[in-house]
Amino acid sequence: MDVKLEGLDKVLAVLNPDIVTKATAATLNTLGEQLKTQTTKEVRQTYNVKASGLKSKLKTTKATWSNLKWSMEVPSDKRVNLIHFGARKVATGVSVKILKDGDRKVIKGAFIGNKGKTVFKRKGKERLPIKTVTAMSPSQMISVKLRDKKIEEARKKAPEQFKKSFDFYISKI
Repeated sequence: MDVKLEGLDKVLAVLNPDIVTKATAATLNTLGEQLKTQTTKEVRQTYNVKASGLKSKLKTTKATWSNLKWSMEVPSDKRVNLIHFGARKVATGVSVKILKDGDRKVIKGAFIGNKGKTVFKRKGKERLPIKTVTAMSPSQMISVKLRDKKIEEARKKAPEQFKKSFDFYISKI
C-alpha cells in the first residue's frame, strides 16, 4: 500500500521558513554566476580578451541569508590592460589584437613588464616614469542590449533553479 502526500514541501516551508530563505540565496548566487559567465562569453565573441582579464574587473556581491541580493558591478573607470588582448613582444614594441575579426596592431615603444602581467610605455625619453597601456573598460564592451538580454534569460531560469535549490534544502531535513 502506497500513501502519497501532496504539498508536503509547502507545509515544511511554512514550518521552517529558513529553507525558503536559503533556497532563494542559493538561486540568486547560481543565476548570478551563470549571468557573469554568459556575459563574458558573449563579450569574447567580439573582443579578443582573456576571460580572466574581463572577469577580474567585474565585481560581484553574493546573496546571503540576511541580504537576498546578488549584484554585479561593471566599472566604467577600470580599463583592461593590453596584456589580456593577446599581447606579444615584437621588434618595435608590443603587438595586440583587440577585436576577434580585426588585425593585430603594434604599439610602438611599448614593452611587457611586471613578470609578463602588464604592458607599459615610457612617458618620455627617460627610463622613468612609465604608464600602463590599457584598452577599453568592461562597460564599453558590454552593451545595454546584451545586459538586458542576459538578465531576461536569468529571470526565465529562476523558477526552475529555485525548485532545485528548494528540493535540495528540503532533502536535508
